[in-house]
Amino acid sequence: PVVALLAACATTPDFAGSALVTLESIEPAGDAGRVLLQLNLKNTTNNIMPVTGMQYRVAFDGNDFTYGVSRQAIEVPAQGEAVFDITAPGASPAARPGEDGQLRLGYRLTGVIDLAGDRRALPFASEGVLAWQAPGSP
Repeated sequence: PVVALLAACATTPDFAGSALVTLESIEPAGDAGRVLLQLNLKNTTNNIMPVTGMQYRVAFDGNDFTYGVSRQAIEVPAQGEAVFDITAPGASPAARPGEDGQLRLGYRLTGVIDLAGDRRALPFASEGVLAWQAPGSP
């Protein structure tokens, strides 16, 4: 099952308080012992953001989950968004059920986005709660 994002925020050097990177979803990857993390990158500028990679660290419910470097290259359109996929070792973390039938998982995401050319790297920090419908819930 794919996990949908309910709330997250991050900061950028350009626009304090604007969302730069948020955790969109987590799901099991095709092979055992790996998960796919989908990060949403948001560009709040009027220029294309040429991403050449990312250094990241992810924690769930206060416990370190994974960290690493990805060299995926994507372009985030001006005033637009793009999805950055990271396949990481580990099993899907356990979520706690809420009274409303939603499963909840607190997360913290930190790192640096590497940009092409002479542009500076962009640090980010985001935390929030992923929530999705529990199987068998209305």
